[in-house]
Amino acid sequence: MLRPSPHSTSPLAHCITLVLAALAACSCAQTGDALVADAPLPVRIQKLEKVPFQPLLHLLGTVGPATTAEIPAPSGGTLRYAPRFAGGLAGGMPVAAGELLATIVSPAPESRVREAEIAARGAQRELDRARRGVDEGILARAQLERAETEDELARERVKSSVREVTVTQVRSPIAGRLLVPSATPDGSQVAPQLRLATVVAIGRLRVETQVPASDLARLIPGLTARFLAPSTGTEVGRGRLREIAPVADVSGTARAVIEVIDDRGMPVPGAGVEVEIELPSRPAALLLPEEALVSTDGGLAAYRIEPRNDQLKARLVPVRTGERSGGKIEVLEGLAEGDRVAVEGVALLHDGSVVVEEAVPGELVPAKAGATGF
Repeated sequence: MLRPSPHSTSPLAHCITLVLAALAACSCAQTGDALVADAPLPVRIQKLEKVPFQPLLHLLGTVGPATTAEIPAPSGGTLRYAPRFAGGLAGGMPVAAGELLATIVSPAPESRVREAEIAARGAQRELDRARRGVDEGILARAQLERAETEDELARERVKSSVREVTVTQVRSPIAGRLLVPSATPDGSQVAPQLRLATVVAIGRLRVETQVPASDLARLIPGLTARFLAPSTGTEVGRGRLREIAPVADVSGTARAVIEVIDDRGMPVPGAGVEVEIELPSRPAALLLPEEALVSTDGGLAAYRIEPRNDQLKARLVPVRTGERSGGKIEVLEGLAEGDRVAVEGVALLHDGSVVVEEAVPGELVPAKAGATGF
């Protein structure tokens, strides 16, 4: 009879051994995870201080003249330019207020000619009846003479109405320079209200822009604006906000007009510029980089760094913010002056994370008292 070797292992014992080994491995893995989770995360920290703050609103605008006036053809007819504009109206030509630009020669209305022809036919019929009456001896010759006179006058009215023309003058309503989208040659037949040119007033320029409805409440007339070249960002002029539409249109924007008070490098009317409107300044504001904020279900929040048991821990704090400008955002509630806040490395943080302050390149983190540095 065979006996089991004292060194052999039963199947049940082998299974128990495997289970115990697996549990030990899981325990080690969890311990490793805990060690990783508890490893301090490097962050940059900023101590909040109140500083002057100039918020800016960035928009796009179009340069335009201070005033423009359309010059339409007041009536239909033949266009004849004044001697100074014998070659036609051209863009950039200066004109004075009230200066004669052209005349329009219009024939008499066709209805007036028809009326004269109808009256002449009636006078002819009256003359024929008068002649028959005189021949039959029932009318005096004096009546025939009157009929002949009326017939002659009616014929002359027809001739006059055919030859009749109306000359209408076209004058510039304001002083400025002409803007001619499409030249109309001398002698052309023009229709009433055809636009011949636009007069651009000589004077200050203005910039028109569209303001999102969400920003309307931030603007008040009189705010200062800077104009920047779109390609280089170089300042080309300054202005002052003059007009703001009270409500937005169907596109969700409202029109605003900025008067140019410094046009040293402004482009020509019709060109685009970048606009920076200086909103009311804050003499003392708490500012954070925009990247220091995180979005939560309850809104924006920031990580305040607090000392806990010889460690630095990140506490998620809800904040209420104000103006934004230049990558900075104003903190109105939730944080106070002197608070230390994580401004870089926040993506890996959660409420209660253990952190270590990371030095800014070229700087050293000051020596800390204990492990917290507070």
